[in-house]
Amino acid sequence: MRISRGVISGAITTVVALSAAVVGLTDAAVAAAPSPPYNSVSIDGGTRNTGVYVLWTSAVYDGNVDSFTIYHPPAPDSVRFWVSRTTPSGGETLVLTIAPPIGQSWTENTTYPAGYYASATDADFDISTGGYGCDARVGSTLTITQVRRDEAGVLTGIAGKYSVNCEQGPPVTGELHWNSTVEHVLAASSSNRVLFGSQPTGTDGTSKVLTYTARGSNPVTYGTAALGGDTPAAFAITADSCSGKTFTYGETCTVTVTPRATALGTQTASLTIPDNTLGGQRFAHLELAGVDGRQLTITPGSLDFGMNELGEQSAPSQLTVKSTGALAVTFGSATLEGAQPGSFVILSDTCSGQTVNPGSTCVLEVAAKPTAIANQNAYVKLPNNSIQGSHNAYLTAYGEMPQVGTYFGRQPYRVLDTRTGRGAPKTTVKAGGVVHLKVGGVAWVPVNATAVVLNVTVSGPSARSYLSVYPGGGVRPTVSSLNFPKGWTGANSVTVATGPGGYVDIYNAAGSTNIIADVVGYYAGNEPSNYEPNANIGGEYQPFKPVRLLDTRKSGGKLPGGYYIQLPANFGAAVNSHVKAFAVNVTAVSPSGTGFFTTWNGAEDLPASSTLNFTKNATVANFAIVPTTPCVECSGSGYLAPSIAIYTSTAAHVIVDIFGFYDDSTLGDGLRFQPLTPERIADSRSALGTPSAIPGGATAVIAAPPSVLDTDTVALALNVTAINPTKTTYLTVWPNGISGFGQPGVSNVNAGQGAIVPNAVISIIGPTNSFNVFNAGRRDRYQCGRGRQLLLLPLQVALQLLPLPAASGSGQPRSERSATRTRDPSGEVAVPAAQ
Repeated sequence: MRISRGVISGAITTVVALSAAVVGLTDAAVAAAPSPPYNSVSIDGGTRNTGVYVLWTSAVYDGNVDSFTIYHPPAPDSVRFWVSRTTPSGGETLVLTIAPPIGQSWTENTTYPAGYYASATDADFDISTGGYGCDARVGSTLTITQVRRDEAGVLTGIAGKYSVNCEQGPPVTGELHWNSTVEHVLAASSSNRVLFGSQPTGTDGTSKVLTYTARGSNPVTYGTAALGGDTPAAFAITADSCSGKTFTYGETCTVTVTPRATALGTQTASLTIPDNTLGGQRFAHLELAGVDGRQLTITPGSLDFGMNELGEQSAPSQLTVKSTGALAVTFGSATLEGAQPGSFVILSDTCSGQTVNPGSTCVLEVAAKPTAIANQNAYVKLPNNSIQGSHNAYLTAYGEMPQVGTYFGRQPYRVLDTRTGRGAPKTTVKAGGVVHLKVGGVAWVPVNATAVVLNVTVSGPSARSYLSVYPGGGVRPTVSSLNFPKGWTGANSVTVATGPGGYVDIYNAAGSTNIIADVVGYYAGNEPSNYEPNANIGGEYQPFKPVRLLDTRKSGGKLPGGYYIQLPANFGAAVNSHVKAFAVNVTAVSPSGTGFFTTWNGAEDLPASSTLNFTKNATVANFAIVPTTPCVECSGSGYLAPSIAIYTSTAAHVIVDIFGFYDDSTLGDGLRFQPLTPERIADSRSALGTPSAIPGGATAVIAAPPSVLDTDTVALALNVTAINPTKTTYLTVWPNGISGFGQPGVSNVNAGQGAIVPNAVISIIGPTNSFNVFNAGRRDRYQCGRGRQLLLLPLQVALQLLPLPAASGSGQPRSERSATRTRDPSGEVAVPAAQ
């Protein structure tokens, strides 16, 4: 292919506008048959099939229907055909220039070598359409079959046949006639390159019709149409009005070709019809792209569920499956596949096992249910009887863990001390007085915390009284959080919901007293996590049957004043690293004098706060949630196990009972806290919840009332108070009716004769929403207040405490390290086995 030399290469000496031309007439059937002289140019691209230009196809330019103009450039016997026609896409112009070899004139029945320019031996032959032409290369020929001249010898007509070798493919052949009387046979094809596009396999596609029109002076006779080429089986001749017939000028016939794709991808063939034209046949290249006859679309092609709470099912989304092919599609069973198929569920399915006809649809309904705090990816696989075999729709979701109800423990921070004016005026709280204490937004407690865990202490009360701790700004409930006699210094752990602005109120019933409060943790509000796999999520509570971790009365003796013990608990390698805090009851027994215990993780400096306060020879217990740290000092199975530290200011026996732990919210099956305003659910003095005082050695069953329950309640946060026991005793609380969960060998409340002693308790409730209270000795009555623990996932009490062997070498059951020193080199830590 090349750019044409131009419209006019030299001065025009003669222009002949043929009067026979009918400009704009495109329907050959309505044109009269030609009579001499004839004006036409034919082009036959043969089996070429890659061209887009007329030269590479087949065409007939007929002076009977097209506009012919003949130019005579200066060269002797030079003739330029200028033919224009109207086409569906606009217009088309053919330019054909011929000239004899230099110094020669045209001679009839002579074959000339043809070239791009005339030479001494070669005739000039230049043909182009749309500005693009064919280089007449070596081997090209032009045969002149007629030369007509006037009396002066001037050329007035010419006829010839050509065979031109272009850049590639077979020669382009054809005839030319100007004022010729030579009879000729011509046939025009509607197309010699038929592209069917995408066609279904296994069935008939969309047919196309090729039209052939007789031109020239003599009739055209067709042989039998046939398919050949690479994949003739991919096509079929389904109608044929041409084969074996003869047609005169302007008559047409048609051949219908129907695609029948036999494979996926490109398939080609050729259609040939022998005829009596110069080229000897009509040729058409056939091409299709085989596609599966069973086609379908899934809309949308993917579903993004966005952020979804871990373990919670999202709102459903639909996938609409439509059969878009020529054949019906039969589906197998839809499944979830990919990286995290367990993070999604198929809720409904009208596709699986069904046959869907073309144009019809079926629907899959899918939801996300993330199993991890991370991107979750999977896909719905829908098997079917298409060649592809299955189609997929891709699913994505992000598992996020909302913080609400999770616990964040920290080193104790003093938020209230009326002795120094911290958090409230520097004065005792009088009878009926209320401290409106801000805790949300103070220190490390966020403003939106739903509840805080406080260690509340009274110091120097002037009368027997009690404190009630409740949400700030709310109505004071008829419960007590801490009961105390005159002159007593003591503490109790209190979990309380925060009111508007992050406040809690502390009410003193009688006399006057100083009040101290240390915040040791909080339960998060409804702020979500930061959506990262290592997000700063609080902990969920993992309860189990309580176990006594330490009792120095049985091993090791009193912990000396000024020292602390590092106490581990081993839950196994898969769990230990996820343990962030212990829920323990810490008891001081037979202290040698007045003093206090402080609990913390042991890895940081000793906090300036106390967990419980005691006097000489007293037995005092308090519930505490204590942050843990891996125990690097411990030996045996305690090495690197989560641990807490207990410091005493005065020599005393130490008892530690563990009721559960707070994890990092990744273990699953944990509990979250939902705070309520405190409510009294049992008081033996008024027969509320139990008819009377519990006899020594007896157990009362307390049923939680419906007002404090919902369908997700698994455990209760209680404040249990022993009032006026007739002798020293202790209370033990555990769930009622759980198989294998018998009375544990621990204590929750320790009380001396005639004392009033409260303590916080977190207890699972049994299948009847009840719990047991055992009285070891004789006491008159007790009372309970509560909050509520909300379960996100089904509870499984499946963790086992592993016994810790005594250390070799030192023979000591404690770490005798001074709290004022970083390290004591006396030896490794040893902790007695759980009792």
